[in-house]
Amino acid sequence: RTFIADGVNNVFLTFCNSGTLTLVLVYRLAWLMDSDSFYRGENMVKNGDIFGYPDDMVVGAVIGAILGYELTNVPLFISHLNSLTTIKSSQLKHLITASYGEIHIKDKPVVKNLLNIPNAVFTVEEDPTRFLSYHCLLYP
Repeated sequence: RTFIADGVNNVFLTFCNSGTLTLVLVYRLAWLMDSDSFYRGENMVKNGDIFGYPDDMVVGAVIGAILGYELTNVPLFISHLNSLTTIKSSQLKHLITASYGEIHIKDKPVVKNLLNIPNAVFTVEEDPTRFLSYHCLLYP
């Protein structure tokens, strides 16, 4: 579950990792994408781009709002839209997914959204995504 503040609206959205979809949801999504031009082909991704949300957020919104299924919140699935710096160092070794990104808020400087790796082997300049340092934390 991701909190998004765009300066106007504060919204909670659930992102949906495609590896977590059940066969029933896959069939329902396929039916929806075939029957409604808003979702047909690449339109789902294009329409998500209009709102500034990636495909995993769009799929989560469609499953929850359109298909009416409640998604299970798994806190160890981390989206790049989460504030990654707030993840506690004790949780880092237990994450199911990890990512990085940039936070864009209208009329504000871009903020790098990176994992905070304690005692990192590499500097941010050497490891701008922090994945090398994260790998070294997981596999010392």
